[in-house]
Order: sequence, then C-alpha cells, then structure tokens
Amino acid sequence: MLVRVICFGLMIVVPGWWRLVALFGAVFLPAAAVLLANNVDRRAPATRPIEDETVRPALPSGDVIPGEVAEPDEFERPSA
Repeated sequence: MLVRVICFGLMIVVPGWWRLVALFGAVFLPAAAVLLANNVDRRAPATRPIEDETVRPALPSGDVIPGEVAEPDEFERPSA
C-alpha cells in the first residue's frame, strides 16, 4: 500500500511521461501483489490408498500357442 501511495504522490510531482509510469505502478503493482499473495496451493497432499487385505482369485491362464520365435534377420525378404 505504501508503494501505491508513493506512486500517487509521484503523479503530482513528476513531469511528462513519468506520470504514466507512476500511474501504472499505482494500478498494476497492487494487483500483482494480490495475485502473488493468493497463489497458494490449498489442496490436500496426495496420500497412498490403504492396503486392502481382501483376497482376490487370480485370473485363469490363457491358451499356449506352440511355436518358435524368429529373429528379424531370419525372415525372408520378398524379391521384387
């Protein structure tokens, strides 16, 4: 608030375009101060869920497909 009062006082004393600088200081410095003062994270900190001791059955295993895994260089390239 003191800076704002000083800016209004400077608007009376200073000549030329310095009055505009003092006016912008009187208008925008308090607005910036309010925005910075209210920039607080009020959310609760994230917590891990409580471990659930419920026993759950496992999923059944799927079908196994027999075969071999071929490396990429073992593939035949089609001839053009």
